[in-house]
Amino acid sequence: NSPWSTTSHGDEMRIVKVCAYLQDHSHPDDDGALRVLPGSHREPSLPATKQGVRQLHPRAGDLVVFDQRLTHRGQGPAEETDVYEIVQTPTSLHGREGASEQARHSRSPSPLRSKEGSRPWRILVTLGYGWNNDHSDDFEAGTVLREANCNDPSLGCYGDLPRLKVLAELKRMGRRVPLT
Repeated sequence: NSPWSTTSHGDEMRIVKVCAYLQDHSHPDDDGALRVLPGSHREPSLPATKQGVRQLHPRAGDLVVFDQRLTHRGQGPAEETDVYEIVQTPTSLHGREGASEQARHSRSPSPLRSKEGSRPWRILVTLGYGWNNDHSDDFEAGTVLREANCNDPSLGCYGDLPRLKVLAELKRMGRRVPLT
């Protein structure tokens, strides 16, 4: 057993993440989907270098399932200068007959597309599944807090980690607390 297999409380750390992609990232130049570092889930700490990172290229409708301990990231945060527009191109969304070749191979063939020169927007649904234990509770609280922080430009995605630790401890003690 590696140090990753248990928490300090002896609970097994078993969390998988399921990502359902709602837009096509299959084009070789598309860097908007998940990046992973194969084998990193077996290491006791984060790797010092990120050599060997693999960029995934899922199609719309693909499911990607991975061990949450795997070093991973999605597309980076959008630049402040990115501007998005609503584009109604249902044929390019589903690759139906009649869609232009350009639309099918666009870096972001979805109803929400970035304007020329900015990062494509990523549209997906993610779910985490874990054993019912302290580690999963901490992970859940951290995920909720990170998402709340990501929606608050003054904090950034990882801006309130001390609060996360307090909330996780309160939850472990059986106290229900608001996360926002």
